[in-house]
Amino acid sequence: MKSMTKTLLGASALCALLAVVGCTQSGSNSNGGQAPPPNNPDPSMGQPTSPGMTAPLFLTLRGPDPAPPSGNITLDLEITVNEPIRMPVNLQILLPPGVQLVAGQPQEILNLPQPGKLYRQYTVVTSAPITQPVLVRADASDPGGVYGFHAERPYPPAPATVIQPGRRPPMARPPMPPR
Repeated sequence: MKSMTKTLLGASALCALLAVVGCTQSGSNSNGGQAPPPNNPDPSMGQPTSPGMTAPLFLTLRGPDPAPPSGNITLDLEITVNEPIRMPVNLQILLPPGVQLVAGQPQEILNLPQPGKLYRQYTVVTSAPITQPVLVRADASDPGGVYGFHAERPYPPAPATVIQPGRRPPMARPPMPPR
């Protein structure tokens, strides 16, 4: 009985060793030898839309934080182009009531044939606190309207949603396996 137990333990250890070695051999994995997408992608490359994919264009809008109650406000826009875009991109700034654009183009058409970064600056003036956000929007679509994209960023940015710690909602107990 003791020799049979030793044989079974030895066979189990050998199987475990082969499984570990087989999974770690020379960096191969289920992606055919390619490295998996990073867990924390570079934020400058856009937001992932699904594993391994990024948006073709990403907008970053910066301004004073908190927004001043009145006066001139300078907004810096960074446009990150992640891949060649073969259609015109309509870039515009949309202003809420009580806010006026004093510097920068309210609308322009961009040609973005190669990846990279572009920068724009806007100056707006307000005589009262901003109650609705200033929006910078980028839209593009092919002439047939079959595909395209939409990106926008508000200023001031929406406050982050905070989930209060507490009790979890009640959950049903999973069914028991048959006996």
